[in-house]
Amino acid sequence: MRRSSIWGAIVIVGVIVGGLAWVIGTVAEFVTTYRNPLDKNWVIDIVTDPRSNRHAVVAKYHHGNSSSTLTGLWIVNGTAPQVGSTGLLDGRPVAIWWAVAQVTDIGWSKRGRIVLTATRPADVTGDFAYCYFSAPDSSNPICAKPELVDIVLIP
Repeated sequence: MRRSSIWGAIVIVGVIVGGLAWVIGTVAEFVTTYRNPLDKNWVIDIVTDPRSNRHAVVAKYHHGNSSSTLTGLWIVNGTAPQVGSTGLLDGRPVAIWWAVAQVTDIGWSKRGRIVLTATRPADVTGDFAYCYFSAPDSSNPICAKPELVDIVLIP
């Protein structure tokens, strides 16, 4: 009888730990994926791809869920917003970073990918939650979607 009680307790603890892991993962995904009405942008630069009708839109970005203000980059198809506009940009940024001076150049490659040139040291990652919630105490993080953005680090 005692063995079954121990195994029952192990199963219950396992279910609780698994459930908590699922909840934490779901909350982290929600926080980094969905727009918050407290999100705000201010467009500071636009770099147009001369081969397409796409624009790399750079904005100061207040992320409402984390209360972080950082720089974000969006890909916009069609008509680009005006520099200085404050309307929310569609979707989520494809790259974010903390220090404005950290990214020294933004351009488009011949393959239609965004290229960010940034100064070292930089902690490059695809983990946006890390940039929203762990910085700026870390080592100059740049978070980017690797399928859309190439990052070149210079000394």
